[in-house]
Amino acid sequence: MTALDSAVTSMDKKALSERDICTKFITPALRAAGWDEMSQIREEVSFTKGRIIVRGKLVSRGKAKRADYVLYYKPNIPVALIEAKDNTHAVGDGTQQALNYAETLNIPFVFSSNGDGFVFHDRTGASAEQETALALDAFPPPGDLWARYRAWKGLAPESPEEEIVLQDYFDDASGRTPRYYQVNAINAAYEIYLGLYQAITGPEEHQKIFRELSPDFFDLIVIDECHRGSAAEDSAWREILEYFSSATQIGLTATPKETHYVSNIEYFGKPVYTYSLKQGIQDGFLAPTKSSGSTSIATWRATAPKRDSSTATATRSRIASITRATSTARWCWTNAPSS
Repeated sequence: MTALDSAVTSMDKKALSERDICTKFITPALRAAGWDEMSQIREEVSFTKGRIIVRGKLVSRGKAKRADYVLYYKPNIPVALIEAKDNTHAVGDGTQQALNYAETLNIPFVFSSNGDGFVFHDRTGASAEQETALALDAFPPPGDLWARYRAWKGLAPESPEEEIVLQDYFDDASGRTPRYYQVNAINAAYEIYLGLYQAITGPEEHQKIFRELSPDFFDLIVIDECHRGSAAEDSAWREILEYFSSATQIGLTATPKETHYVSNIEYFGKPVYTYSLKQGIQDGFLAPTKSSGSTSIATWRATAPKRDSSTATATRSRIASITRATSTARWCWTNAPSS
């Protein structure tokens, strides 16, 4: 009998609620493995609002999605998800639900527990066995899961790329935190210094002050509503993008364009992250729209890119404009130079 079991020798473990199992077994196991309760462990994490259901003049919400535990190596870097069950269930009974949540949240490591131990599922495919049974006192410490995460992302230990990825998000002291899809988009695009380009050009030649800067001055250019001027080959914005071609360039839009004259895919390549209107409605961040009495849901599919964008070499960071974004149907591109 382990030390964790000894605390309940006088009670029937199978009579305990799921919350009791979390409090008496799972959380102590995480604490013993070195996870910090204040900065690395979050319990009962709701990540959707529940779909908005409209029936005539009546409005209600569906059930929100909530993970029992999400573990973070650092804030906004989720590395593991745990689904708990009471002790009348088998230790692995929460695995499928945890996998569904982890896919949405883009979390690589999944655990299920009933208080007797853990079933560990590695979504990266890097482990010799995809699922492994672990004793209650054998939960991986933060450093172990971070090493696995780092290998999954292709980050060398103590490299400049790892240092960049570990930089904190910008905090504007508002107390607001990004929604899960915003975290996914930021982490997928890898994260960076921002540059606002509307103020450095104009229709007249003397207004094009961006030419006073060296072409490698900016690390990142973020182009919101990139289906507009930036997508056109003869646009004013395209001139800036091409001048600062060494910068990582991230394009955001809710309405991508693919026409004979304007193409997001032509310049940016295939989107690195997509959050559709349909998903926003399912998550409850948007209400269904109606047209002629029927619910209308729009989604978009990219055609094959004419030019592949190269892999972004990171620069994570202060993406206030993305983390504060409230639009829910978004495409995110990255167009970065080869290292």
